Amino acid sequence: MSPLPPCPDTPNCYRTSVVFLLPSDVVLEVAQRVIRQHRGLLTGKSENVDLEESDIKAVFKIGPHRDDLAVSVETLEEGTTVLYIRSASRTGYTDYGVNRRRVRTILKAIESRLKVI
Repeated sequence: MSPLPPCPDTPNCYRTSVVFLLPSDVVLEVAQRVIRQHRGLLTGKSENVDLEESDIKAVFKIGPHRDDLAVSVETLEEGTTVLYIRSASRTGYTDYGVNRRRVRTILKAIESRLKVI
């Protein structure tokens, strides 16, 4: 069960999870670094990023619009971690796929960096 809230019935939110065969502290550190450095032309720039225990909360800005990103990591068993991620628009009915692209881009960067470790 995801610790993040479900997305509403509007197409302006995206939520998923990924399992990594690594300790949660490693996954969380890499995720935080990737989110801080994200500067997507179509997916925005992280305006602020807060780390609280095993959660990351960030705000992304695209022009006048702001989206909220939430990440939570949970240890499944020693050396196995599940990363939950959710990105949602604050306003509007649709986001034209921005939140989905943001999440997929961030996950791809996290997975790429974790392969190097």
